[in-house]
Amino acid sequence: MKARRSGNGFTLIELILGFAIVGIVAGFGLYSLSGGYSSTQSRGMAEEITEELKAARAQAIAEQGPVAVVFPGRRSQAFYQVSGIAKPTVRRGINYSETYPQSCFYWGTWENAQPQILASIDDEPTNEVLNLRDWAEQLPSPADYAIVFTPKGTVRGVNVSLFPGGEYRLVVSNGIHADQGAPTAASKPYTVRISQTGSVVLERGVRGAQVSEVPAIPLASISNTVPPPSPPAGGLRMQSPLSAEPIPEEVPEGGVVTVVPKEGYITIVARAEDATGGPLSITWEGRGPKGPGQFSSEGTVPMVWDARKLDSTPEEMDNPWTGVPTGTPITPCWVSRVNWAPPDKAENQERYTISCTIRNSLGEEIQATLGTSASVKIVPSHRVASICWDTNFGGEDGWDNFYVSWLNPEGTNVINVTTPDQVWEQLTPVWDPTGQKIAFYSGSFIGPNEEKFEANLYIVNSDGTNMRKLFSCSGYYMDYKFGPSFSPDGAKVAFSAYQDEDNDINSVVRVCRIAGNPTVRDVTYAPTIPNGYIDHTDVSWHPTDDKYVLYTMNEINHDPAVETNSGVYVARIDDNDPQAGNQPVTEFTRINDPYGEKVAGEAHWSYGGGKIVYCAGGKVYWRKFISGTVTGTATEVTPPGGGYFTTPRYSTDDSKIAVVDDEGRLFVILVNGSSVGPIARDVDGYNWAPDGERLVVTDWDGQMWVVHHTGSTRRNITPPGFNAFSTPSWWRAAP
Repeated sequence: MKARRSGNGFTLIELILGFAIVGIVAGFGLYSLSGGYSSTQSRGMAEEITEELKAARAQAIAEQGPVAVVFPGRRSQAFYQVSGIAKPTVRRGINYSETYPQSCFYWGTWENAQPQILASIDDEPTNEVLNLRDWAEQLPSPADYAIVFTPKGTVRGVNVSLFPGGEYRLVVSNGIHADQGAPTAASKPYTVRISQTGSVVLERGVRGAQVSEVPAIPLASISNTVPPPSPPAGGLRMQSPLSAEPIPEEVPEGGVVTVVPKEGYITIVARAEDATGGPLSITWEGRGPKGPGQFSSEGTVPMVWDARKLDSTPEEMDNPWTGVPTGTPITPCWVSRVNWAPPDKAENQERYTISCTIRNSLGEEIQATLGTSASVKIVPSHRVASICWDTNFGGEDGWDNFYVSWLNPEGTNVINVTTPDQVWEQLTPVWDPTGQKIAFYSGSFIGPNEEKFEANLYIVNSDGTNMRKLFSCSGYYMDYKFGPSFSPDGAKVAFSAYQDEDNDINSVVRVCRIAGNPTVRDVTYAPTIPNGYIDHTDVSWHPTDDKYVLYTMNEINHDPAVETNSGVYVARIDDNDPQAGNQPVTEFTRINDPYGEKVAGEAHWSYGGGKIVYCAGGKVYWRKFISGTVTGTATEVTPPGGGYFTTPRYSTDDSKIAVVDDEGRLFVILVNGSSVGPIARDVDGYNWAPDGERLVVTDWDGQMWVVHHTGSTRRNITPPGFNAFSTPSWWRAAP
């Protein structure tokens, strides 16, 4: 008999054979699938943690704050991420025990690696105030293993080993055997290499170790406990009220927090705290009669973390650049500083409101206003002109570069009206009566051996435009005293200059009309004397009458046996009589010079022009000046306790006289004959404020101060990076 195939099916034998073949094939397939799944677990976990590390680095750079990836044990299947500049805050945690149940992370020590403890880093991060060690000590668990990315993208490790070449190594495998930290056997291992420069690389195997590859190893001592994300909402608040910087010396009436001139600006400071650790952002807003004004930062901008800790000491609290009210201690917080300028059409006495909105990463926000409503008042301009010498540009000590600058008497709104021009120095800036122009001189050494000094008289607008040279001459630098001084109407400038460039011994007073082409003519002549020369210096124009110029005459004789004389003079100027100023109309003191140098030190008019104050022989005197004539006897008002006095000046109310002695100490003489002082020391130059109550002083260290005439208050108004030099000049607009 023959078996025959049915036309529509399989025989029983065929079905049995077919099921047997399928079973055999399925068995091989299941075996293969099991091995592949085991391999993809360690690789998948390794690839994911590599991308997490790269993302953490990018986040640290973007937020400009440290970001840490932290593992809760030497062997683990989980990690958590920590960030926040103010303090390390847990943002998220991931547990792979269900996704990759056979795989784990492993931190160990081999190949002569040393455990790495995070150290302080002077140049990390870029905000310069965050100490990375202090930050890392606040991590949730000091025993955990952490990779910390800094704002520059570099890496520091906590409790992890630093391997040769400056890298950290994280092993990912399906279980691992290790002997005192060194791996000996692993299943399907991968190494994640993290360099200190921030690169993250994944490679097959265990880098730098001889490790046997074995089948999957049962996981042991796994630590998967990670802290929950924190903190809850509600942690955003202002650390202190908004403040104006620098702190105003006097708080005006009517709830006004600070004042600002129309063409000036103020700096507003916001200080905030946040339980999330940051980062924070801020938006500034202004409101007033003529619009919002102008902010130096428009729109929403990041705040900056400031980790400074300052005690409430007088030295720190008197510093106008701390940005907090006097007596308030400074603790770490988020800070924003913004400059605000009034609208172009703002008028005196108008009031404006400055406010801000601060937001954190959770979307919370708070608002704050500077003081009460309408808290910034527009006031007439105050301008202090000075010389800033630049120690960072040219010359061994920066003495080759000087700026003529002016600023508000609070230390803000610095305007440089000149640029470094490689001259030796610029000196004696003086305001014209309108506050729109500054006269000064600028000089440099000339000649084959630089044996002479070329001095140039300049005038420039207060915004730095239209700088013009009015006069130029050359001579010996140490014999040069230039001035200048504006006439009451601001049309002319009086100054001292050499009489003859070919015979540059004597100097005389000259006057320059500044409108149009400068026109210069002599006011005095100095006769030639044997073995010496004569200086006509320290020029001062009468404050209300343009017919009179005050100056000192200093006779210098090189023969010590010859008696030297000095004097104080008033010269008359008459445009209709060119010869009127050739000789002084008044000589009211002539004295012997025991020092062989200038004795009649820089005579000055009173503010009203009715008196003249001067120094003779190191003592201080005043005389009356009425109808073009010096009258009465000299009244000595030398303050006790000083040395050899020079440079006297009346206050603007004529009730006080300031004077400096040869040790740089500043004294104030009151109208009743009493004196105060010294109210300042190491004085390089000074001038009275328009209110007659304060003085602006530059010292030998390049600092500029506003000092009350009683010495009761003393405020440093030197802006950061500013080095004050020469005699300052203080101008105020009419109310």
